Amino acid sequence: MHQTTEQQWEADVLQAEGPVLVDFWAEWCGPCKMMEPILAKLADQYAERLAVIKVDVQAFPELAMRYDVLNLPTLALFRDGELVELLAGYMPLGVLEGKLKGYL
Repeated sequence: MHQTTEQQWEADVLQAEGPVLVDFWAEWCGPCKMMEPILAKLADQYAERLAVIKVDVQAFPELAMRYDVLNLPTLALFRDGELVELLAGYMPLGVLEGKLKGYL
């Protein structure tokens, strides 16, 4: 799991091989902090099949606007450079895994 930037977006997300889960978050967001250990566990469990990338919306608001991110946290699943799923709000690991299963 690592942070991306506007400059790295293309390489980290749009040109990535395999599915990429992007966590749009902010430092001041409580539910975002609650998602942190869940996303870390997900990144470890599916390291060979799923990349987990973080975007700080305060540092890169253009990326958040480009994908209509209105709530935090928002998780965006990309596959072959295309947005295939947008999930808003806190989710327990089991629920998140269920939503991602078809893409892994």
